[in-house]
Amino acid sequence: MRELLGRVTALDSEAGAAMRVIAYFDELLEQRAGLHSVVRGAAFLAGCPARLVDDGRRLRLRIGADGVRLEWQHRSDPGWPAHQVDAEARLILERAGEPTVLDAMILERAAATARSVLDRTRARPTRADPALVEILLDPLPHPRTAAAPPPAWPCPPRPARSRCTTARP
Repeated sequence: MRELLGRVTALDSEAGAAMRVIAYFDELLEQRAGLHSVVRGAAFLAGCPARLVDDGRRLRLRIGADGVRLEWQHRSDPGWPAHQVDAEARLILERAGEPTVLDAMILERAAATARSVLDRTRARPTRADPALVEILLDPLPHPRTAAAPPPAWPCPPRPARSRCTTARP
């Protein structure tokens, strides 16, 4: 693959860069990387800060081109290149001007990888999900969820509270 990538880069530098983007995000998918790694990769490859905004999951993640998490800034330029991850999540590159072909490739591959992570972590459970009751009542961790990475929540989870009421005659 590396030899082919070298040959393609020698013929067309843009095509070689696009293939590197594809290979990078495919590797993240294979390693089951988290959202931080996906947004960090998008920022690094684009050479500008990147952000993931998901209002449904109350998730806001902003990473600089150097890979360091940045403080959240609410201002956003509607001219910045962006790609819809799912119905509520968007991946945005904080770059002014016309998006390049490589920006579009980075956004598309990063959004697909982020969608896979969000689907895998189930960060937005529904109230009617019977699996939540099973997880709550099961004394042993399920083998599938014991090794899973923690969900990408913006704040630490609160301890679970339960309330039992009994009917009195």
